[in-house]
Amino acid sequence: MTDWRTALVISGAVGICLCLVFVFSGDALREDAAAKQKTKSETPLRSMINRGVILLFLFYVLTSSANIGLTAFAPIYLPALYGVTVETAAYILSVLLFSNALGTLFGGWLADKTPRHDLVLVVSFSIYATLLAIVGTALLPVFLVVGAFMLGGFVRGIVNPSRDMMVREVAPAGALGTVFAFVSTGFNVGQGIAPLAYGALLDGELTNELLYLSAAFMVASILLLLFSRNRSL
Repeated sequence: MTDWRTALVISGAVGICLCLVFVFSGDALREDAAAKQKTKSETPLRSMINRGVILLFLFYVLTSSANIGLTAFAPIYLPALYGVTVETAAYILSVLLFSNALGTLFGGWLADKTPRHDLVLVVSFSIYATLLAIVGTALLPVFLVVGAFMLGGFVRGIVNPSRDMMVREVAPAGALGTVFAFVSTGFNVGQGIAPLAYGALLDGELTNELLYLSAAFMVASILLLLFSRNRSL
């Protein structure tokens, strides 16, 4: 990539490729007609949005709040804390995102092997939050920061399939799309609100605290899971 314009063009090209995949393979992704009809006739909206769905919505808000701080502000806090260039910070962030993809693949296998999806989330996020706090101390050599981002991205990716399985568990029959749509708005809420707090920390030259806040959001999501563990999700 030579500049931001090239990166933007590549991002757009990937989107076009995905659209073509959906156009030519859309039949495999269509909801069963009987299930869709059942949603219309038997599942009122109020029963789709139950307490379990609300808790998962809040979970999405917290996790996206943590993630946006780690990723969107990496070109700012990594140079400030570790003296690297913006380009190096971008490479480190790429390591996190690539390892996240690998973690998602492993997480899919793990989600099929265990019914304790909540435990997968708690363990993975505990590791992730710990790594965020350690990186926030600014005491690590750069190569360990890269390692922390690699491990953090991997464990963060492990969460994704188990999280989606939990959404499936709380969704009424035939209402999975509606429930997914509702809880997924939590991503937008978190990504829309949390940057205000992160920006305020950077304006106050509290760069370390940015990562601590990201870790705190992650801990809050763990506490939310523990709170709901013995309840019907």
